[in-house]
Amino acid sequence: MIPVDSTPEPGQVRDINTYTLSAFCRQSGTDPHQHGLCKDNFSNLREMVTWALNLPTPCGCQVEARRDKDLTVQVLESFDDAEVLVHGISISPGNRQ
Repeated sequence: MIPVDSTPEPGQVRDINTYTLSAFCRQSGTDPHQHGLCKDNFSNLREMVTWALNLPTPCGCQVEARRDKDLTVQVLESFDDAEVLVHGISISPGNRQ
């Protein structure tokens, strides 16, 4: 994932999660905190989640990824008493249907 103002190379996608989820937070009356992009690496993601444990964590994987390959789920489930409430939301960025 790359910043929204960067030009993607083949195989890269722009970060829309930060902006989409931040807008949802504001619409719900909360103040979102952005922590930057995280590499698709278990230890890096777990470190970021540990640092921001009490905040909503906008992250995920492409729709084609299976649950067993989604590092977000693996990281969250690595914490004691963690529970994934929602996994997989069908959205099409830019699609106005």
